[in-house]
Amino acid sequence: GYFTDVAAAAGLEEPTINVLAWGSALVDVDLDGDLDVFTANGHVIQQCEQIGMNPWKMPNQLFLRDGDVNGVPAFRLSTPDPASPLAVVESSRGVAVGDPDDDGDLDFVVIDMDRAPQVLENRTARPDGGGHWLELDLTGTRSPRGAYGARIEIDAGGRTLTRWKIPNQGLYSSQDPRVHVGLGATDRVDRVRVAWTSGIVSVLTDVPVDRRLALTEPATGDAH
Repeated sequence: GYFTDVAAAAGLEEPTINVLAWGSALVDVDLDGDLDVFTANGHVIQQCEQIGMNPWKMPNQLFLRDGDVNGVPAFRLSTPDPASPLAVVESSRGVAVGDPDDDGDLDFVVIDMDRAPQVLENRTARPDGGGHWLELDLTGTRSPRGAYGARIEIDAGGRTLTRWKIPNQGLYSSQDPRVHVGLGATDRVDRVRVAWTSGIVSVLTDVPVDRRLALTEPATGDAH
């Protein structure tokens, strides 16, 4: 296949030149339907500052998706409030993403060197009428029980959002086994389509938002 490096055009190149990223995650932090980027950063050599290199401790980075520019996803580096846990500077390695408090948004557990993990609760403000979400708990039968590799398409609010069931997204990282989708102001999902790795396809229509759906792969054919 043919690939083009669009990191600079996407706003991801210049801010990341002087940091060393390890774990990463594509995650919809603000529930607007766009995937944002989080990276856990830190130098590999603890004595690096003694020899004039970049610091051992580096800020982690959260890039928020701001639509597209000329067909390329556009991101901006979020500047956390100094009192925010996101402003803590350590030598980080991994990040686990999930919804342990079951409130519909995604939280982070960041793994740092030489200290206890950081547990970061997502308290991003939800605008009036916005911040809707849907979570899918998939169980395979003919496909692997964990349903890894399944492709999920969500038709809602005039657009189609695509997600994949995967165990992790980056080095030393993990994520909630439930597939999470932010929906913004959309208060109804027109269609959920799950393509299981067995080739079976499940389809649900007119799905309410702000809830978790448990979906088991049917034995044969399509499920509607």
